Amino acid sequence: MSKGVIGSSCVIIHLVDGEKPIELGEAGKDGAWVTPGEHRVQVEWTSTRPGVIYRSVTKSTGTLEKTIDVRPNATYDLTYDKKTGEFTFAEQELSR
Repeated sequence: MSKGVIGSSCVIIHLVDGEKPIELGEAGKDGAWVTPGEHRVQVEWTSTRPGVIYRSVTKSTGTLEKTIDVRPNATYDLTYDKKTGEFTFAEQELSR
């Protein structure tokens, strides 16, 4: 018998070019609006899961700075890879 572990993880955008990001206004979507061009973003990844000794255990990268380059009329994903410990900023593929 195996037990399922319920946890959560997320990427948080704290600042874009030193200012609070403008969040998407679409239901069910998380993200921020940015203009085309190069931007400095302050990002953090956090993960929380149930603990054995404590009620929950949280891991975090802390706030890190990443430079992103945004093209006009494009949508991007900002993700974190736990194995490599790196953030990835990649354009979304268009679905047909």
